[in-house]
Amino acid sequence: METSEKEQKEFLDELRRGRGAVPWYFEILAAEDLEFAKRVRDLLTYVSDTERPKGLSIAMKHIVWACVECAVEEMNTGHAKFHMEEALKLGATPLEILEALEVLVPPVGFTKFQYGLKLWKEIMDARKAGT
Repeated sequence: METSEKEQKEFLDELRRGRGAVPWYFEILAAEDLEFAKRVRDLLTYVSDTERPKGLSIAMKHIVWACVECAVEEMNTGHAKFHMEEALKLGATPLEILEALEVLVPPVGFTKFQYGLKLWKEIMDARKAGT
């Protein structure tokens, strides 16, 4: 089923309003398969933004997500840094994020931890500078 440029634009504008930015993959999916893009958005929203009784807080979900991004070395996406920043906005402490990153060392190695630590430090420096 083909979608109009208007539908694609509305979808991307909604993402931008909700997330502050549009990930590159949604740009492609909106043009090529808007229905799938909507389902991916819904899944990601449910996983990252739904808090259940006695479950993980949304801040903790962002910490986990950031660590997974570091573990699989998605260095060019910016997702790990985004999730660290979101966790902080939602009340996570810098130490909680740092300790979660430290847990990466035994299963996936020091190099992946170093990547996460670099991003964490960038965020901490920006906070100190007030940006």
